[in-house]
Amino acid sequence: MNSYKIIPALGLKTNVPENDPTLFKQIDETTAVTHCVDGVNVDFSTVRNACSKSKGKAKWSKSANGEATRCLGLFEYYDGSNHDKWIADNGKVYRYDATRTPQRMCDTASCAGYPVEFAKNDNDLYTFIQYGDYTIFTDRGEHTPYKASHSDTELSMLVQSGLEYKFRYLEQYRGRIIGAYSSETNGDIEIRWTNAIPVWASLDFPAANQLYKPNDDRIVGIKRFGGSGCLLYGEHSIDRIDYYSSYTSPFGIVNMVAYQGAVNHHSIVDFGDRHYLFNANYGFCEYRGGYEFPYGGKPISEDIEEDIAKIGEGFYDLIVGTKSPHTNEVVWAVPLDGEGYPTHLLFYNYLTQSWRKEAKPARFIDSWIISTDLTWTDIIALGYTVWTDFGTD
Repeated sequence: MNSYKIIPALGLKTNVPENDPTLFKQIDETTAVTHCVDGVNVDFSTVRNACSKSKGKAKWSKSANGEATRCLGLFEYYDGSNHDKWIADNGKVYRYDATRTPQRMCDTASCAGYPVEFAKNDNDLYTFIQYGDYTIFTDRGEHTPYKASHSDTELSMLVQSGLEYKFRYLEQYRGRIIGAYSSETNGDIEIRWTNAIPVWASLDFPAANQLYKPNDDRIVGIKRFGGSGCLLYGEHSIDRIDYYSSYTSPFGIVNMVAYQGAVNHHSIVDFGDRHYLFNANYGFCEYRGGYEFPYGGKPISEDIEEDIAKIGEGFYDLIVGTKSPHTNEVVWAVPLDGEGYPTHLLFYNYLTQSWRKEAKPARFIDSWIISTDLTWTDIIALGYTVWTDFGTD
């Protein structure tokens, strides 16, 4: 009996019709590998003699939070022994303990004088960083940044002396905390930083610790570039923050790319030797830190141009990306089909350069390490002795 095998292993390709020959790549006379023009719920990496678990979301709480309406930030804190999960939800900030119980870090009773609620507009995505033993966050410049350590039960303001600057974006680099896009005059093109290894009780952003971008393109993000670099993004520019260890002013800003930039802070994913990001002109791009943009001369999303065209320009701020290290992918939450909220996840495999998507609304995404002490013996002791004991889970 004659047969012909078609293997859907090349991922999404939406820039051609469904009957386009370029969707097929012939292997031999009886076998072809193909792209897919939809790709939702299609498994591109089936492994023989193995079972797979759906990758995606887990409910990170044993108690429901009835107030949850919009997730504006996620962050995982790890100090070498303690894991904390942080969620900014509709203007409230929660830290989850080891039992997955949410603890609100700021309320009327315990935080008198502090904001009862932080920013909660759809586009006010929060920036989280870790510096030493502290989780630090800003609500897109609506309030001054706040901080808390693993043992703290309340939030405290990051700035303890001097002017209480508000920043849209934060980063830690070369022993300093850098704030980008302040609430000051011309703050949309400036960065400010603390002194090296700041003293928490007197932390400030000295007036002299300030630089402006070498152009008037407003800042949309700041991101570490691996272990030794830091990049400052505008809508139409990419600048490098240089470090001068023996100078009174330790930083300088040098323009690397003109006329191209990123759409927002949260679409930028640091991959050590490169950044992946969304650019308004090209779509999803790879950038290696030099003068070439995009790296390789073309966007990485060339195969899914039809999907990219469905992202409304007014909703670029909602694109959020992260690494999915266990699957060799970068994933972004995106608003497709003209919707004003994220409707899909787009996955890019950086080894095979292929795409897939899932119809999964996710306002904010991150890759967390889930720790457990459960062993097979523990599971059996709980009464699960055969697969069917788990029901439909």
